[in-house]
Amino acid sequence: MIWSIAWKNIWRNKKRSLVVIGAVMLGIIAGIFLIGFVEGWTKQRLHDAIYNEVSHIQIHNNEYTRNEELDLTITDLREIIRSIDTMKELSGWTARTKIIAMANTPWANTGVVVYGIDPEKEIRVTEIYNEIEPGGGKYIDKQSPADILISDKTAELLKLKQYIITDSVL
Repeated sequence: MIWSIAWKNIWRNKKRSLVVIGAVMLGIIAGIFLIGFVEGWTKQRLHDAIYNEVSHIQIHNNEYTRNEELDLTITDLREIIRSIDTMKELSGWTARTKIIAMANTPWANTGVVVYGIDPEKEIRVTEIYNEIEPGGGKYIDKQSPADILISDKTAELLKLKQYIITDSVL
């Protein structure tokens, strides 16, 4: 009885009912789109953070996480490396040195985070080498220990994008 009265009331004023139905449908569609967008953005950010920044696991000196000083390195690195090398499930690992520094050029300066890496091992751990655009540069080669890799944004901040840096310039 109540359902039949409710159904008749909906269609008593057709314009009002269609506007309400349309608004509800639009709200549901917008909500589903927004949830999908945020979900995709979150998954992409998590993937980028793991594969381009911090990796799955990090091993630090206990004091390093409280104060990121350069002298707070791991004291018994050889024993840790031996333990890591025995793990069969491990697909790759690398040692890194991280420092906060100032980079300057004759045109600008900025604060940077500098990572000291082993390029061959880093390829197995991160996906940074995939981010280099063709024609925009090349990944670091172990045969050239003086090579550096900087981001497009850092090159822009230091006003290096219009210059070709050669050995004579360095």
